[in-house]
Amino acid sequence: MNSVEIVGAIRGLGQYYRERLERLEIWIDKKRGKRLPNKDGKRVLIILVIGAQQFFAGIRSTNSNPYIWVCPDLKDENNKKVSLASALRISGFEKNQKVIFKIIEPTNKYRPNKYRLEILKGQREVV
Repeated sequence: MNSVEIVGAIRGLGQYYRERLERLEIWIDKKRGKRLPNKDGKRVLIILVIGAQQFFAGIRSTNSNPYIWVCPDLKDENNKKVSLASALRISGFEKNQKVIFKIIEPTNKYRPNKYRLEILKGQREVV
């Protein structure tokens, strides 16, 4: 599989879950995310790896936004709903933190087109 590293930023949406945890997305500049399979106006399924856990996630983009975002709702390997905010928090990540992703592109064109985004590390410097 081909892979490349890119930088993203964890962003708060100003909306909160019942447990008072802010909904979060991860934003990736479209210029840096050219290798991602995003399609404006559509949610594209990816595999997101945070720490030792793997999730099914979606990425979205729109024509008017300069970024691609990882959606705030995930599903774990048991198909249970998990918030991106809680998955990030458990692994020690926080709002406004930069994160470095490794994008792993599928090489077999006959398999489902599921890209993997692995969060390699976070930088405490807020953006």
